[in-house]
Amino acid sequence: MKKNKSKKINRNKRLSARGLKRKEKKNQEKLKKLKRLKRLELPAITKRLFNQVVDDNKLSDDFKSLLLPAYKPALTMMETCFRDYHDKDGNFIEQFQSTGFDARVWELYLNTYFSKTGFSISDEHNRPDFVIEKEGQTLCVEAVTTNPSLAGALKGINNFETIKEQYDFASIKMGSSLWSKHIKNYWDLPHVAGRPLVFAIECFHEDGPIYSSDGPLVDYLYGKNFSWSFNENNELVVKEHENERHIIEDKDIPSGFFNLAGSENVSAVLFSNSATAAKFNRKGKVKWPSCEVRMLREGMSYNHDPNSDTPNPFSYEVGTESPKETWGEGLIMFHNPNARFAVDKSLFSDIPHGDYSDGCFVVQNMPDL
Repeated sequence: MKKNKSKKINRNKRLSARGLKRKEKKNQEKLKKLKRLKRLELPAITKRLFNQVVDDNKLSDDFKSLLLPAYKPALTMMETCFRDYHDKDGNFIEQFQSTGFDARVWELYLNTYFSKTGFSISDEHNRPDFVIEKEGQTLCVEAVTTNPSLAGALKGINNFETIKEQYDFASIKMGSSLWSKHIKNYWDLPHVAGRPLVFAIECFHEDGPIYSSDGPLVDYLYGKNFSWSFNENNELVVKEHENERHIIEDKDIPSGFFNLAGSENVSAVLFSNSATAAKFNRKGKVKWPSCEVRMLREGMSYNHDPNSDTPNPFSYEVGTESPKETWGEGLIMFHNPNARFAVDKSLFSDIPHGDYSDGCFVVQNMPDL
């Protein structure tokens, strides 16, 4: 009897041990699942960027809009990205919250794009905005924005009778901003001399940057404009035309930035019309999909059909199953054919590049979406 009782006790111990192991395994699985869920939630972070440092009457409307629930993913993503930003002037937060919102968002985006694509960013120099290095090559980048005209010949102009007028207006806005940087002669600085210099521009002179295409910029940079038609075989034919000046009202500027005196020191111009708070919002939603905000993204994408003159429309709900939007999506780099120091395109392999090849303007590496 004692032996049977002993065997029963031992068996119960073994069953108890197996039960404890199963319970421990289930607890471990629950813990792993909880950790996965937590990674999908908006993290708790110290809100440096959104801690108010200016008076209420000086807060920009754009900044205040980011405090709404619909922009919670953007707020969190911007704070996260700001951790890696070197505020060399010490006034980033103040300007971000007040008079320099658009320019600071553009700089924060560029800083994020560079760091996410393998560039190291130096904080040794205040000018230009970025000195970046990748694969042993150093480039210098100055951020540029266009802004609404508060005075002068372009103030209040928003109705155009022709596409040409609309293009000239945008070309003049971008041209004026680029020229204001050009005359600062960044290439004379010791840490810039002998290295490619890039001007990175985004347009904020209209209510929505997305309505500003790169077409007027191409016209201004190269002093060319383009027309298209279909031949008897229904094939798309693009023709190039010389463009000497851009004129709106009393404002008149020469075309062909890359042909102007001294412009050989500017290696390329980097452009985007989508590096806005909305991009940070979408990136935040994808990273933390548990957020209750729902987003629908609509737009136009490049049509790879060589005989098409219209883009492809797209529409999707932003989330984990949506098309992957990279930080570089929306950027394009236009290269100066007269540059003293050319930009190595392989350093920016994730974005399109516009350049002249065999006398023709060509854009390469266009994305699928």
